[in-house]
Amino acid sequence: MPRMRGFEVTLVIQAPDEQLDARWVMETLGIVSGAALKPVEVARDEEGVRDAIAFGFGNGRDLMEPDEIQQWHQPEFRVATEWLRKRSPAQFVRLTGKGVETGVVVLNYWGMIPSDLLREILRLGLSLSVMHVPDVGSKLAGI
Repeated sequence: MPRMRGFEVTLVIQAPDEQLDARWVMETLGIVSGAALKPVEVARDEEGVRDAIAFGFGNGRDLMEPDEIQQWHQPEFRVATEWLRKRSPAQFVRLTGKGVETGVVVLNYWGMIPSDLLREILRLGLSLSVMHVPDVGSKLAGI
């Protein structure tokens, strides 16, 4: 499928009331360097305190087979689904128990979100935001 300009699938983690400890988040979710999930953005409040981080799901290998294309639409959806499947709801409960909000953000995409990805988002109790942000690369709206 053709690439959409500015298309991204990210995991966004926000701590609205206090500084976000990125190391603790990464340990809690089992995020390791060199994995399918790469830090793409850190947001800071007016005082310079980190209050949100975003991790982008890499696009992995291209979708080649018609069945693969029909199921996933874009490689990032497959990568996100596979990563989320390896996580437990308890990992995200630890975050929400500390007031941290977590969700998946899809930028600049027009089409169906794969049902397997939606199931994982629901299973883990995450939010989902789909938005069009013209001429924006790794700059997530709202964080």
